[in-house]
Amino acid sequence: MEHHVAIVDDDIMNLKIATNILTKNGIEVASFASGPELLDYLRNETPDLILLDILMPGMDGFTTLEKIHEIEEELDLQEIPVIFLTSEDDNQTETMSFEKGVSDYIRKPFEPSVLLRRITNILKRQEQLYRFYEEATMDNLTGLLNRSALSSKLEMVCRRKPGYLMMIDMDSFKLVNDIHGHKAGDKILISFAILIRGFLGPDDIVGRLGGDEFVAFSSFLKNENDLKEFADNLNENLLLDANRILGEGHGIKLGVSIGAIRLHGEGEEYNDVLNKADKALYRTKNNGKHGYSLYEEEEVSEGRLAKEMRSLSRIMSERKMDDKLWVAVVDDDAMNLKLSERILSKSDINVSTISSGADLLTFIKTNSPDLILLDLNMPEMDGFETLEKLHAEVPESEDIPIVFLTSENDIGTEKQALSLGAKDFIRKPFIPEILTMRVRQTAELHRLQKHLADEVDKKTKENELLLLHVVSSLAGAIDAKDTYTNGHSSRVAEYSKEIARRHGYNTQEQTDIYIMGLLHDVGKIGVPDSVINKPGALTEEEFESIKRHPVIGSHILKKIKEMPKLSVGARWHHERYDGTGYPDGLSGKEIPEEARIIAVADAYDAMSSKRSYRSVMSQEKIRSEIVNGKGTQFDPEFADIMLQMMDADIDFDMREK
Repeated sequence: MEHHVAIVDDDIMNLKIATNILTKNGIEVASFASGPELLDYLRNETPDLILLDILMPGMDGFTTLEKIHEIEEELDLQEIPVIFLTSEDDNQTETMSFEKGVSDYIRKPFEPSVLLRRITNILKRQEQLYRFYEEATMDNLTGLLNRSALSSKLEMVCRRKPGYLMMIDMDSFKLVNDIHGHKAGDKILISFAILIRGFLGPDDIVGRLGGDEFVAFSSFLKNENDLKEFADNLNENLLLDANRILGEGHGIKLGVSIGAIRLHGEGEEYNDVLNKADKALYRTKNNGKHGYSLYEEEEVSEGRLAKEMRSLSRIMSERKMDDKLWVAVVDDDAMNLKLSERILSKSDINVSTISSGADLLTFIKTNSPDLILLDLNMPEMDGFETLEKLHAEVPESEDIPIVFLTSENDIGTEKQALSLGAKDFIRKPFIPEILTMRVRQTAELHRLQKHLADEVDKKTKENELLLLHVVSSLAGAIDAKDTYTNGHSSRVAEYSKEIARRHGYNTQEQTDIYIMGLLHDVGKIGVPDSVINKPGALTEEEFESIKRHPVIGSHILKKIKEMPKLSVGARWHHERYDGTGYPDGLSGKEIPEEARIIAVADAYDAMSSKRSYRSVMSQEKIRSEIVNGKGTQFDPEFADIMLQMMDADIDFDMREK
């Protein structure tokens, strides 16, 4: 892949030298003599990297950098890495440069090998970050944008660009999975994603909300005739692909319903217009599916109850036909049991009849009905006592909704029942329609709530895995800056997590410190590669540059509001227990506990890994260093845990391989 670099310098000789060095090494170069020339260029082209001189007449490098960021935001571009060029040797300017977000700092006159290596390192790192970004924003199955990336993009686009926003839903897709299996369903989804991209313009945005729901924004479709042609093409070609994948005569009325709204790029809010497109989609569904509807402002909004019922209906319609409700009825009156069984069975509900609370306790240990109808007044063990014993002896039964049956009309009794966790109260003698309706309503609502809870749990776990993947990838990119380390951040994370586990951290706390460990060195992004990879001793100035990385890392991670403690490990992992560390000179318990753990893990990995100035230290030597550092460099408690881990590591496996 040929890289594309833009160079800005008012010195024509410097432009020629840099251009000559890079083009000889297969890098495409665009050169400019001023900041305004570069800014005009960026409105039409996007280089992989910008080399930007700091001292230029008219518009200096810092002002140009601010303008670059404004253009990136305006055009919704990924941030382009910038390397500052300067002939000055000023630490304050260099520090300010990194605070402004530059990727590196190169002094003139250029040393060809140094210039090329630094640019190559930045480009490689940028390639990795782009790849990580794509992985984080892409739906794994279809290759389209995933839900979060789609929302992020469209929030900006809907406010600025005219076009059609469309909610797109595949009709009868559930039957494909049920009849032909999920592999066939996945093939249909992949084929459908290809069709959507093919019938939209190259700059249009399309993503998958989840399941068989998609959202697209198109400025390529100019009018309603284009929209109709788009819907017709999707429906026609989806059916052709389905015949190819599932075989002719599959009998499934597969198609596409579309709800669209015309946007004018006048500050429309994404969530608002998406809701309107969803209303138009619902109209398409009601009008026979396989087509489109265009939202009109005079459409009546659905009430909250209507939305909830539609959501319930859509979810419950996806159940398999043979997945009937199962109700256990508990009553000491045989006539009531027979009556309730007859009423519910006529409504296609499976019924198990039980004549006492004791029998229910035995029954529930091996069975899990969707709902229990429990008589309140029974001999030996009444409904209240039965419910209390049920939850005490079979805790998982708390997930089964209970509806009490009674012939009494006592508010106090009803309050007690509801306080014990009952979902409803049905009075005897039964009115068939009310019994059936209340049973279905309670059971279906419980199923819906459980379904939604499962979905939330599933998405939470998916997001956690995605976060770990992205963070691990970023940690790998940070480690790649150092020629002499391989997997340093991931090992520090593993050691930190194990120390935390032995110290008594719970699972979530262990996960949190693992992520802190992965990102503890993120601030090295702001340290020049030449300093990190210097084979000899560092000068005082170079060491000061290294010492800035905890602060840089802290500033980066503080922006992640979802994990407010994430910056702790980055900022304070170089503090010492005796107060002689950096950057803040904290001591003892002033240092956050997570940072004290990471400090031990970081030091251990540094000693058990190869460095430019030495090979891997022996276990005995490492042990001696940690023992000597107790109370001075390390928290004694966490140093002891690290020593216990070393003692268990007989074969010295805890080290760089």
